[in-house]
Amino acid sequence: SLTIANAASGTTYYFRVYNNTPAAARIVAETGNFTIQVSGDALPVTLASFEASLSENNAVRLNWATTAENDASHFEVEHSLSGKEWGKIGEIKAVGNNTGSKSYTYIHTNPSLSVNYYRLKSVDLNGTFTHSAIESVSLKGISKDLFLYPNPAREYLSLEIGDQKAISSMQLFNMTGNEVVLKLDKAGRSLDVRHLPAGSYLLRISRDDSSVQTFRIVIGR
Repeated sequence: SLTIANAASGTTYYFRVYNNTPAAARIVAETGNFTIQVSGDALPVTLASFEASLSENNAVRLNWATTAENDASHFEVEHSLSGKEWGKIGEIKAVGNNTGSKSYTYIHTNPSLSVNYYRLKSVDLNGTFTHSAIESVSLKGISKDLFLYPNPAREYLSLEIGDQKAISSMQLFNMTGNEVVLKLDKAGRSLDVRHLPAGSYLLRISRDDSSVQTFRIVIGR
C-alpha cells in the first residue's frame, strides 16, 4: 500500500501500476486490480457520468449526472482547444444537497471547428472543487454556414445556406424514422411545415463532398 498525505483538493494525480517482470519473461497477459481510496472531507458531488456529443446546428451538448450532492454550490463548464489551457464558458447551479440521481445539460452553441475539450468543475459552498475527466468533440471538416430558424417553427422554417450549390439533397424524417414530404420554396430558402403534425423531426442535409448534417427541428402549434 502507498499513502499520499496532504494531497491538494482540485488537483489531478496520475498513478501507474505495472509489473516489474522483464518483458521477455512475460508469457501471458497479466492483469490485476488496485483501489484508490480518498479520506478526508466529503466531496461536494458524486459524479456518475459526464459526456460530450455533437448536437443539432453544430452545437456541443454536455450531459452529466450526479448520484449525491453534499453542500454543492454550482458546476462550471470549462473549455479548451489544447487540453492544457482552460477557460470557463458556463455555469449551472447545483441542487445543493441530494442523495438521489440528478441530471444536468449545457449546450455550447459556438464551438471551434477543431477538437474541443471539455471538463466539469464541481464547486462546494465553501469553495472546495473537483474536476471531472476530460471529454472531447471534433468539428473538423464540418461546415457551419447553415442556420435554421425559428426552431420551434409554426408555419415556415427559414434556411440560411452559405453555398446552396454544395447541397446535393435534403430529406425530412419523423421520429419513427419514416421520410415525410419536404416542401421547399423555389429558391430552397424556406421550408413549409404547415402540413406537418406538431412534434419533432430530423432534417438530413447531404453535400457534394459526401458530408452529412442532421438537424432536429420542432414543429409547434
